[in-house]
Amino acid sequence: MSIFEVKQLSYQIDTKDILNNLSFSIQEGESIGIIGPNGSGKTTLLHLMSGIYLPKNGQILFKDRPITAYSKKELARYIAFMEQEAIPLLSFTVEEVVAMGRYPWLRPFTSLKSRDYSLIDQILAELDLDKKRTEPIHSLSGGERQLVAIARAMVQEPQVLFLDEPTTYLDIGHQVMVMNHIRNWQQKNNLTVIMVLHDLNLAAQYTDKLILMNQGKLQAWGNVAEVLEEQKLAHVYQTKPVIIKHPVTGVSQILLHG
Repeated sequence: MSIFEVKQLSYQIDTKDILNNLSFSIQEGESIGIIGPNGSGKTTLLHLMSGIYLPKNGQILFKDRPITAYSKKELARYIAFMEQEAIPLLSFTVEEVVAMGRYPWLRPFTSLKSRDYSLIDQILAELDLDKKRTEPIHSLSGGERQLVAIARAMVQEPQVLFLDEPTTYLDIGHQVMVMNHIRNWQQKNNLTVIMVLHDLNLAAQYTDKLILMNQGKLQAWGNVAEVLEEQKLAHVYQTKPVIIKHPVTGVSQILLHG
């Protein structure tokens, strides 16, 4: 079942083309990676598909309805969006930030109920954040703040999770930790995950399909092995990739030379 249908989508800012005639569909429960050089329109596409921006030309259908037909609060019950700078360095505690994920489900002028607190406790425990629940966000490491952002998204109980470069600024250990949590959550809950990634090897390991973009256009769309081909990557990234198979998982991995 398609959860998203993107049809002839274009987007301009002033007179500059940002996206040009994109068409593709995403099935419920898939993990999709959006890759491509800087300035190719990846983040703009996320903002349009999540309802943050409104499409000017073309159409985006979410669950068979135009994305523009949903109210912001209605979308927040289906969709969670994790920005590149996931959690600002404010004085809120870990628990307070995670609890913000429940607000789309609250009626006006009501407070959190017992089920909300139980869900928050469960997610904090799953991500090993329960011992840090009273600590201020600004005291945490970058990897810990990313986990808090994931926890806030998880308690929102979305059907779709958008992530804009979720591993930016993270070391290798934290990259793997964050991506494993996202993958496990996706598979456990049949969650649809759509994320912008610059690391092509992470994209290959943690997604089902890839969208390759360049200068606002769709260059390739399909399974990981279909998209991560030497000629396609050489054309888009203007470099000389070598594709090998991961010795454990067997997925495509990219080496560079020259």
